[in-house]
Amino acid sequence: MPQHAQKQGQLFLEQYPTVLLPVSAEQAMVQDQDVASQESMRHVMEIQWPMMALPLLGVPALAVPTGVADGLPAGVQWVGRRFDDRRLLKVGEVLERAMGTFTPIDPR
Repeated sequence: MPQHAQKQGQLFLEQYPTVLLPVSAEQAMVQDQDVASQESMRHVMEIQWPMMALPLLGVPALAVPTGVADGLPAGVQWVGRRFDDRRLLKVGEVLERAMGTFTPIDPR
């Protein structure tokens, strides 16, 4: 990542210490979609960029479930400032308490 873009991201997070993002660029995938075929795995990698890019950039993020849509889990992720993991955990705790507990899907 160019230094200028990284600096802009850090400045943005100074003004907004947590940012809400989707976990995936598309609705959750069905069980084993990532191992169904090589093409399917490529598609999964493409739609999972919001989750995969952040760790590569050294930015903390926390995915939190928010419900079930069409029988599949749904959620959001919070992104925070570098070294501010504690704030993200507090935000996640508040959201999890407000949303309640969701029954896991049956993997069959």
